[in-house]
Amino acid sequence: MGGWTRKVSPVFVASYQKVTVLTLGELWAIPIMLRLALIENLRRVGSRVVAGSIDRDLAARWAEQMMEIAEKDPKSLILLTADMARSNPPMGSSFVAEFARRLQGQSTALALPLTWIEQRLSESNLTIEQLVAVGEPANGRRPGFHQQQHRKPSVPGGDGLARIRRDDERRRPELRRGPGGAYGRMDFTTRDRYRHVIEKIARRADCTEADVARQAILLGRRGSGQERSGHRTAHVGST
Repeated sequence: MGGWTRKVSPVFVASYQKVTVLTLGELWAIPIMLRLALIENLRRVGSRVVAGSIDRDLAARWAEQMMEIAEKDPKSLILLTADMARSNPPMGSSFVAEFARRLQGQSTALALPLTWIEQRLSESNLTIEQLVAVGEPANGRRPGFHQQQHRKPSVPGGDGLARIRRDDERRRPELRRGPGGAYGRMDFTTRDRYRHVIEKIARRADCTEADVARQAILLGRRGSGQERSGHRTAHVGST
């Protein structure tokens, strides 16, 4: 869904309609689909943020244990490092950055677990500094917190949705070209009722909605020529 939404924009919709005019139902569906895609995108981002938080909490627990052991019994630190290695911790930026932040600059004995982390990362041609600074995932694991914070959204936001709605509203009705410009002065509910009538007529007459709107304009102009401009026959709604 994310790839599809990146293509949908006011410019895309306008360009598409140069080839095939979208029906009113299709135009209404675009903002709805974008909202659904936005919700899905937020769900994915939220999942990554939660996963990063879990990794940081895990790193904090290991680091606290190691600082405690380094202070009380430095010789046992190698056993605790082996336990961490056997647990196969996530080598993403969230875990690595938090673990390194807590241990760097502490006891020299704590160089051992940091060295092990460096060796694991070297298998993927990465370093602790790279993961902390860039936030890139190691071994194809999930991206870390820093990368999440700087990643641009893949789905248009509220401004994009509002712009599409405004553009669609302007582009839908041929009726705006009707005599007197009455359609453009109507409230949304009334215009929406007119559009639904156009949809029904188009389905029954087996023609396009644009054809129905143009015919309504033609009849309105004809009525305007035969009667005074304010007469009901000059209004597209009377046709």
